[in-house]
Formats: sequence, structure tokens, C-alpha cells
Amino acid sequence: MEERIGENALLRRGESGQLLVAFGSIMSALNRNFEFHGVLSKRGDNVLFLRDEKPICYHSGFTGLTGSIEENVEFLRYLKKRLGAERMTCLGISSGGYSAILHGYLAGADDVLTVNPRTYVSYETGRRLGCGPRLPRQFDPIYEHYARLCEEPRHLDLRQVFSEHRGRGGPIIVHYADNLPMDVINVGNIDDCPLVETIRHVAPSHEALAPMLRNRGVIDGHLDNPPERLVAYHRGTGRAGPQVPARNSAENAADRHAGHMPPA
Repeated sequence: MEERIGENALLRRGESGQLLVAFGSIMSALNRNFEFHGVLSKRGDNVLFLRDEKPICYHSGFTGLTGSIEENVEFLRYLKKRLGAERMTCLGISSGGYSAILHGYLAGADDVLTVNPRTYVSYETGRRLGCGPRLPRQFDPIYEHYARLCEEPRHLDLRQVFSEHRGRGGPIIVHYADNLPMDVINVGNIDDCPLVETIRHVAPSHEALAPMLRNRGVIDGHLDNPPERLVAYHRGTGRAGPQVPARNSAENAADRHAGHMPPA
């Protein structure tokens, strides 16, 4: 049974002891779709499908339900308890992956699964790493949100979040395309952080990896394995060997000129 519990929130009640929280990317704010709906609706789990609003990566809350990241985290803890769920899993792709990691880590989720996640929405971090947003002025709505509140922006860089907050959750699984420089740089920002396990792949584009993993059954495989077995399971789904190092800004500029990645 599915119930619209907010303008951009859809709750599907299942019979399992799992609560899946599917964070839509910025594309969900544009196409108005609930990401993961097709693959997760076939399962018997409780699922909260979330759609980004502005897009703002949920910094202004879940529309009609909460008003901040902190309230989002408390709502997820409340929902897990209300449903009697024994396990909470956060999922997301690209900017939805940033939201899944952020909320999952702060809420103490039992596990997190992401694909090619954005790991910062900070212009300062982008300048430092030589890798800005995928779309021009993409982070502006987040900065404008905090400016309206007369507050300093927060939770903009996951590496800083890991440093400032002590996580109580389970493994954070990060699948990424190690042949795509922007994805390598984003994952390199957190690959040595606690709980994070990175899995390398080759993909023709940023958008192509998630369907590849879905078609190979990796999403279902993750959800069917207990958290303590996830790292071993996912290590068998990616490439072996050393990781490709993050590139510097000059190399990124060369890739943009060649058409391999969008402008910063």
C-alpha cells in the first residue's frame, strides 16, 4: 500500500523488517519522478521515496514534513521506530547519493548504498579539488536557503561531516566509475572516511552505472544481504586493483575541453 505523506514523499508499507529510504537526485526535482520506484516497489519492504524540491538536496527539509537536515534525521529515526523496522537502508544516485550518505550517517542508518555520489555541495570544496558542480550555479539554492535564514551553510562537504560527527551506523557502500574524472574526484573526497567502502567500475557515462548495477542484480543483492556481509558482497561486484587517483584541475580542464565531462 502506498500513501502520499508529503508533497514530495511517498511511503510504501511492506511486510519486512526493513525500511528503505530512497533519496531522489536533483533530476527528481525536474522530472517529478520518484527514483528507485520501479525496482523497489517489487519488493516487500517498507520504502520511503523522496523527491528533491528545488533542487536543494533536502536542506530545506522534506516538503510538508520537516524544515531542515536535522529535522529530516529525526523524522527518519521516528519513522523507523513507528514502522517497527529492524534495519534502515538509505539509497541514492549522484546528488541523491550525497543525501543518502549525509542522512544515513547522521541518522545512524544500518547501511547506505550509493552510485556515483556527489560528496560535496560546496563551492569552496569544488575550488580546492578543482572540480565544481555538474550544472552552472547548481549549489546556489542551498546557499540562498541559508542566507534567507541568516544562518551559515552547513553539511556542505561530507568529508567535514564525517570529521565533525561521530557516526553510529553501518557500512556506506559507494559504487563509482573510475574512468570518469568527476566521479573519481567526488569519491576521492571521502574514500578514507570511516565506514566508507568504495567499489570501482567502468561506465560509458555518469548516468549509465546505476542501470548497469540494477540489471546485474546488485541493488537486490545489497538488500538481501545483512549489513555485516555487505562489504564482502560488494567487493565481488567491482574491479580489482589499485584505484585511479583523483586528477588535478588542469587535467579536469583538458577533459572538459575534450567533451568528457561537463563544465565546473
